[in-house]
Amino acid sequence: MKYFLFLFSILLSYTTCARKIEGYVVLKNSDTLKCEIVQNFAVISGIDVASFQYGIRVVFDDGHKQNFMPGDIKAFGIYIKNDVLHFVSVRVLSSNLFKGEEEKQVFMRIIQRGHIKVYYFIDLISSPNGPVRTPVYAVQLGYNEAALWLEMKKNEFGKNDFKSFFKEFIPEYYSFFESLSDRARLEEVLDKIRKFNRAMIK
Repeated sequence: MKYFLFLFSILLSYTTCARKIEGYVVLKNSDTLKCEIVQNFAVISGIDVASFQYGIRVVFDDGHKQNFMPGDIKAFGIYIKNDVLHFVSVRVLSSNLFKGEEEKQVFMRIIQRGHIKVYYFIDLISSPNGPVRTPVYAVQLGYNEAALWLEMKKNEFGKNDFKSFFKEFIPEYYSFFESLSDRARLEEVLDKIRKFNRAMIK
């Protein structure tokens, strides 16, 4: 009896940890379907972006449940209060010390649309005390192109070399980013991208 009660309490805690969030998925044929997106072991408040990066579980209006990996759909979104968090299936290039350049496909939250698209991702970065969850950013020109980590270009001192990055990433518009200082911070670069996207609309 005690074992049954213990098992029941575990199952109950599991179901209460799972959270269904109203949202939608965008299929490969561009059809958009309303659904609920499940976040297991949700934080008490807010959204854990990292829990959606490698795959999602959805519940459709008819009760049908389905798992989607980044290669299965184009995008999905979740509604949070008066906001919509939109995630796109993105191919991103990473520099691997042992394998060279490698490509992986993940869901990333898009935070900047326009000529240069900016995505938000939570990565596990090595540290002396073990892996640390760290926000990182990727940039992309066309949706069919691979994205690049914004912080991937380093100078000889190991610091982010943003001017050199943009010279290679978007050479025809490099002059727009040439005014960045040699010690530009990430926030400055993201602001510069926003201004560039606005300038491209005019």
